[in-house]
Parts: sequence; C-alpha cells; structure tokens
Amino acid sequence: MPKTRVTLIGCAPAGVTIGHAVKAAMKDAEVIAHDKERELARNAVAAKAADREEWNLPRACENAALVLINIPPDGIELTIKSIAKDVAQGSIVCVIGGSNVLNLDLAARHLPADVGFVSSSLVLHPDRVQAGEAPAAARVKDAMWSVAGRGSEAQ
Repeated sequence: MPKTRVTLIGCAPAGVTIGHAVKAAMKDAEVIAHDKERELARNAVAAKAADREEWNLPRACENAALVLINIPPDGIELTIKSIAKDVAQGSIVCVIGGSNVLNLDLAARHLPADVGFVSSSLVLHPDRVQAGEAPAAARVKDAMWSVAGRGSEAQ
C-alpha cells in the first residue's frame, strides 16, 4: 500500500516542528519538504522532519493528500496560485498563518472546488510575546487557535 504523501511548504523552524508532528501522528506518511531556500528543506530532511526534499514546488504537491503551507503571509497567494493545477482532487491544502479571511478568499479564487482548504492562525497572548521572536513553548501558553475552512466538492 502506498504511503500517504504530505507536502510541507516552508521549512523554517516552525515548519520543521510541523513536519515532526506529522511524522509522529501519521506513521505511514511520506513527508516532502519544499522551501524557496533549498538549504532549509535539506535541513528538514536532516532533522528527520521530512523524508525527502523537492525543489520544484508543483512537483512537490503532485499526489499529496495534504499540503501544509507555513510561510510568511506575503507569499501565500503566489504559492496557492503556483500549486493550484497540481493538487489532487480530494486533497486538502492548509495554510498556517496569515489572515483566515484573506486565505479563504485566496483559496476560493485560485484552488479547484474539489480541493479542501483550511486556514489556521495562532493568536498569541500579548503578555507572552516579544516582538520579532518566534513562538516558543512558554509563549504559546494561553494562545487561541483560529481555524476556518471549506470542504471539497469531490465526489
């Protein structure tokens, strides 16, 4: 039986953490790492957060059941547009970060209707955030998780 393919777009430290979580939760998953900074994708593989890296973004998404996008908000639209023709019918694309409202609009405009979509944002407690720092375990305490999505119209 083939492994379930999961594509991880964005391999900075938070992306590597997501990759580890996917590998722990989905033992039969093949995690593909992609980052515009190729060295970050290679580091994700070296850290065992992904099984292999794929430099070509559309190819990284081919046959993926789940595509996780964890990149800065200013790159989300271009990324969604770039993968729209390559995500499989019935797959799920999940953006982690940015505005849920804006991300849902981008998905409606660019992704096929037969692809599920989820947007997720972590809203950190203001007393635990220092400007310019990535969220660490102590800083995510009492955070809120905002999730919005649409289903696919796949039959």
